[in-house]
Amino acid sequence: PEMTTTCQRARLPAYLMKEDIWRAIRDNQVVVISGDTGCGKTTQVPQIVLDAMVDMGQGGSVEMICTQPRRISAMSVAERVAAE
Repeated sequence: PEMTTTCQRARLPAYLMKEDIWRAIRDNQVVVISGDTGCGKTTQVPQIVLDAMVDMGQGGSVEMICTQPRRISAMSVAERVAAE
């Protein structure tokens, strides 16, 4: 049988560290999260933030932007090359 999304999430390292991740985000102005490919950085961190804000009754005020650094750098390099 296929695993449910909840079961799949629960196996990701980022999900397993959700309390530590939320505490770091809540208590610091800037947080850098690094981890192996597939550990849940991209998918779980936004969900961790949203879940915590919903639990505090502030889910409707969440505004979040998720980026992929390599794509952004590739685009900025392409713009620079095009301009030059």
